Amino acid sequence: MTCLSAETGAECSSSAAQPASTDQAQLTPPTSFAQKAMLLLQRMLSFAVEVDRSPNCSSCKIADLLFPFLLNIPVRSQREALLNTMESNLLRCKLLEMMFQHSCKVPTNLPLSLSKILYFLGHSSVLLQYQDEVATWQKWDELLQYLSLLLLSYQKVVAEHLRSSLIERVDLIIKKAKPKLQDDDNISQLDIHLEIKDFLGRMQQILEEPFPVQIKEKVCMLKKLFLIVTAT
Repeated sequence: MTCLSAETGAECSSSAAQPASTDQAQLTPPTSFAQKAMLLLQRMLSFAVEVDRSPNCSSCKIADLLFPFLLNIPVRSQREALLNTMESNLLRCKLLEMMFQHSCKVPTNLPLSLSKILYFLGHSSVLLQYQDEVATWQKWDELLQYLSLLLLSYQKVVAEHLRSSLIERVDLIIKKAKPKLQDDDNISQLDIHLEIKDFLGRMQQILEEPFPVQIKEKVCMLKKLFLIVTAT
């Protein structure tokens, strides 16, 4: 039996380890790099919103740049990845507001508010691009998902004073200031019930079939979110 020296053994071990390392690198999912890049981008966008004296203005400018890119994303999962990983709720609000405003046949001049989000429910249509053939109900399912996301993000923007500068925000938090509401944030439970009822009627005409469970669940969730937000 041939006896290998320590040096030779080390060389063999090293050369044997190299293919394994290469194989492992090849097996690493390519999406992991894309995910890290996405998270890094979101962190940079969040910083870009906050460095300005007016986060509200800076978020509008950034949303203007991102909006055409969002419209041209042809896959739902990619749109969701962009919107769900956003660290800035204010920027997410602006981007979703632009998307829904774009999808309305009759745009509204209302400022971003609960009234405007409720308006989107009654007047939005599905205009997003899809790479593959997608059922009509799935397009509405995505729209409802983003509407709930907009409502939740807006609630955080108001509750956490995110439209104020960082310095002003710290002062407001120390003083335990109440969220600053707009007149258009005053919507009643009756308003919510009527808009939900009208939306369901519109879906009945468009889909012309019993609602898929996913649509029913998202409408129910959206209604509950509206009722919770208006009750606080």
